[in-house]
Amino acid sequence: MSQYNHILFCADLSEHSLISAHRALDLAAKFGAKLTMMHVVESLPAYASGYLGVADVERELVDTAKEEMKKIAAKLNIPADRQVLVIGNPAMEVFSKAEELGVDLIVVGSHEKHGLGRLLGSNAGGILHKAHCDVLTVKIQTE
Repeated sequence: MSQYNHILFCADLSEHSLISAHRALDLAAKFGAKLTMMHVVESLPAYASGYLGVADVERELVDTAKEEMKKIAAKLNIPADRQVLVIGNPAMEVFSKAEELGVDLIVVGSHEKHGLGRLLGSNAGGILHKAHCDVLTVKIQTE
């Protein structure tokens, strides 16, 4: 196994996030690596602005995500300067942030309705194939 120095944990903020979070924490402790937590609020399509008031909806989504991130980060002792919340295309934002931070491992949870599918959607293959580093998908067993 490689030496990891910086791990990016991608949180979908579901109740199951802590399962993959603990895997990321364990690896960070084992390797003495820095751990950064990230969540991407998927941007709403531009055509919806006339119907939904996109700015208000996105602001509400971001505010809710910030609160959920704070709760999870507090449980994991992840400081505020290692919590990343952005709006955009999840796969592209994760890929971009991983490059920017120089991470050597991306950890993300995966199960039917949450995790990788919810976080990355149809772009999951993109991040897995484009990532410049290892990607660990933690299978979430809910039954």
